[in-house]
Amino acid sequence: YVFEGWYSNPECTGEKVTKISAAVAEDTNLYAKWEKAQFSYTVNYLEAGTDKVLATAKTASAKFEEAVTEAAIAIDGYTVAGEASKTITIDTENNVINFYYAKVSVNYIVEHYKQDTDGEYYLYADGIEVLSGKVGDTVTAQPKDFEGYVFNSSHEDSVKNGVLKAIFNDADIVILRLYYDIDKIGGGENGDEGDGTPDMYQKLV
Repeated sequence: YVFEGWYSNPECTGEKVTKISAAVAEDTNLYAKWEKAQFSYTVNYLEAGTDKVLATAKTASAKFEEAVTEAAIAIDGYTVAGEASKTITIDTENNVINFYYAKVSVNYIVEHYKQDTDGEYYLYADGIEVLSGKVGDTVTAQPKDFEGYVFNSSHEDSVKNGVLKAIFNDADIVILRLYYDIDKIGGGENGDEGDGTPDMYQKLV
């Protein structure tokens, strides 16, 4: 509490009494006025499991024993883990509200392009993967085994890695791309099976 002064009435209203005249001969009753003090409180926005700070903490103040309610803020790429609103009663110290957040799961796409006999690469239904991960994660496309094809790890249009982010529109979706060359000759007893070398670099004779 904070002392606010002396008053001549129990309600502690009107002018404060700051001095008493020496001429007063009778008993005089004075009443002390006390007000609840203001104490600061802090609201933190943290990543669940790591306590990583995700946003600038909020600092405010309220009177002693006052109930204060705060709501979690929105943070891109995260969702509130637990209560979205919390209430504390102000004390003389340790007035802290912590909100915890978990990374949002988002989808990403891996496209596997196969070479055709015209030398161009095409995307077929069996070459599309929709996968998921957490915002902020780095994801890597994994080559698939396609019969009659060999993975081209050096294709100039390859996109092998990406960092997932919150999705607000189609442009935010991470799309990875891998390419495969035709490989149907060079192996087997008759040389008519794939051998790991693209057919464009060899021929069956």
